[in-house]
Amino acid sequence: MSFAYKTLAGLKSLAKKIEAEQDLPRHRALDLAARHGGFGGYIEAKRKLPEKRRPPSRITIRQDWWGYESKDGGTAEIGLDLHTPLLKLIRPHHLTGYFGACRLRSPEIIERSGQQRHADETQWYIGRVARALQFMDATGLKPSDARRRYPGGDWDCRPPVADHDHSWYDPDTRMHLLSTEPYPGRSEQNAKAQAKWESRHGWATFFVNWGGIYGNGTELILCCPQAYTETLRRIVAQLEASQPAVNDSDVVITRYPSVSELRSQVA
Repeated sequence: MSFAYKTLAGLKSLAKKIEAEQDLPRHRALDLAARHGGFGGYIEAKRKLPEKRRPPSRITIRQDWWGYESKDGGTAEIGLDLHTPLLKLIRPHHLTGYFGACRLRSPEIIERSGQQRHADETQWYIGRVARALQFMDATGLKPSDARRRYPGGDWDCRPPVADHDHSWYDPDTRMHLLSTEPYPGRSEQNAKAQAKWESRHGWATFFVNWGGIYGNGTELILCCPQAYTETLRRIVAQLEASQPAVNDSDVVITRYPSVSELRSQVA
């Protein structure tokens, strides 16, 4: 039997019924419901059904900053056009990881606080927030503090390639996964150890060709339990087809005038 879905909510409703009746994991029920509607899987349906076809939402990420080494300060700001409105994309309990020191200032503004050494470091912090929002917008994943990002929830089971770890949660499939962003060379040096880690724990590794969230030339790697491999493969494909990650240099830095400049203006 096939279904002509009008909204993504309709697909999710059928998936919930399939999940209960057939005792299937959530991610498999979503894929099965999507195929009943003529889609290749849930990720394709999520991209094509009306709930995803919103006009772009313009959001702003900003920070008032002070450089404790450079002894100057100012504002840092970047604008993004995202498919998902800010308050649907991120909630207060998601302000962890890359969103540390951030707050939702309005439905269009996310604001970061804190001091940095200098303007370039401020650009880097704001750039990471912007890329994390792009990542969430493209994948539907949410930040999480859950230990389930590691096999068995055990930090000692981190993958050999791990560096700059972050946890993500898929609210649709109830999947937890790990993003890790090592500097170039680490993944090659640890390739054999990573393969053994996958075999020992029953996890899979995806090297993502999109850019990185952390920045500074790091690679983006996603790891998940084998049961979610196909779901994550489609999520990665969707991310790689999205807008490229913004650069730190896209963050606009405006400096406050110095004391000497203010004095000269008065004179």
